Amino acid sequence: MSMFRHVYFGIVSREHGEFSARVELPDRPAVTVTCASEGALVGAVDQELGRVLGCDTSGIEVYLFGSEGGEEPVYAGAAVFDGEVWHTQFPAQHDLSTGLSVLPSPSYANAEQTVRASLAEAVGRPGEALDIEFFEIVPEAA
Repeated sequence: MSMFRHVYFGIVSREHGEFSARVELPDRPAVTVTCASEGALVGAVDQELGRVLGCDTSGIEVYLFGSEGGEEPVYAGAAVFDGEVWHTQFPAQHDLSTGLSVLPSPSYANAEQTVRASLAEAVGRPGEALDIEFFEIVPEAA
C-alpha cells in the first residue's frame, strides 16, 4: 500500500460564504482548512498537509470533493487502485461519525457496492436512497 501513502482526499463544504475542507489522515487527527474562495482552498490544503506531514507538497496528491449541504447529505469517498486491489477511503462526514473501514476489493464495482451497503448500515437508511460521490483513483505508478 506504500505506493499511494501520500494520496489524500477531503470533503469541501460551504457555509456563510467560506469554503472548508476536511482531510482525513491515517493515524492522525483530520486537517481542516477554511478559506474565502474555493480556488484559495486548494493551495491552502496542500500547504497545510505538507506542514502537518513534514514533507514537500510535490509528494502529496490531494483530491477534494464538493458537498453543497442541503437537506439530504451528499457523501464522498474514493477507491484507490494499488496495481492489484482497490483500497477504499471513506472519511467521517455528515452523520457518519467515523470513517468506513472496508476491506480491499478485487474490483472498483465491488468496492462501490460494499461502500454503499456499509454506509447504509452505518447511517440507518436504505443504500439506494443515499447520494454518494464515489471516485476512482489510479496513481500513475499503478
